[in-house]
Amino acid sequence: MSATAAVDGGTATPTARGDVTACYVAPPPGSTRIANVTPAAPGMKKRSYKNKGLSTAAGVAYFLSAARSAGYKVSNWGAGGSTKGTGFYMEAHSKKCGYLKVDGGRNYPAQMKFRICTGPTSVVLSKCVK
Repeated sequence: MSATAAVDGGTATPTARGDVTACYVAPPPGSTRIANVTPAAPGMKKRSYKNKGLSTAAGVAYFLSAARSAGYKVSNWGAGGSTKGTGFYMEAHSKKCGYLKVDGGRNYPAQMKFRICTGPTSVVLSKCVK
C-alpha cells in the first residue's frame, strides 16, 4: 500500500484548486474508514479511521515515515499513555501540500481511532479533533 494518495484516492499530485490540499497521507494497512465525530473546518479535508491492530508506537512510526515520504517536514509529534489508554499526534507542513495533522487515541481495550487532516492553512493544526 502506498503511504501517499491524493484526496480522491489516486497518487499525490498538486491540485488546480487552491481551496483543497491535494496531498494526502493514507492510513496504515488494516484501517477502516469511520464517520467524523465533528465536521471539518472550511477548506480542510478530514478523514477518520479505526484500526484494531495499531499500537501507539506503530502509529507514530508509520505516520512519521509516510509524511516524510510524501514531502512533508514534520514540525511536531508526540505519543504517550497510561493504564487507561494511549494516544499520538503529528503535525507537518509542505510548500506543495500545505498542512497535515494526524491525531489518534485508544481507550483499552478498544481500537485505535485517528484522524488525518489536510488543508492549505495552519487552521488544520488546531481543528483536527474528534
